[in-house]
Amino acid sequence: MNATSRTTLIAMLTTDLAFSTAERQTVLQLINGETQCGFTSPEAAARLLVPQKSAAELLSVSRVTIWRMKRDGRLNPVEILPGTWRYRYSEIAEIARGGGYRPRIEIETCFDGKNANYSRHKSHE
Repeated sequence: MNATSRTTLIAMLTTDLAFSTAERQTVLQLINGETQCGFTSPEAAARLLVPQKSAAELLSVSRVTIWRMKRDGRLNPVEILPGTWRYRYSEIAEIARGGGYRPRIEIETCFDGKNANYSRHKSHE
């Protein structure tokens, strides 16, 4: 663990009163190098937040697609600092299990024999 991560974890322990006793012990073990990060409960996994790049990699889409999913209301990110967003791992995993992302904008092709005409319209889901 690098010095910045260690300092951040120590600061969280001293300032955040929302940690349970078990969570505090786990963070202390991480700081001391006694354990690897792992989930002991579904509740802990549900609170895991991932950056946009990781969310895109988990869903095998681009970061722009993640931004579009946020815009469309399909992802509900958490703002951890002004302008800094993280995505719930549980939400990303649910989308991944559901077969991926289908954009709400679909392209309709009309071919009149000579030209292909494309039009965009919102799908009705």
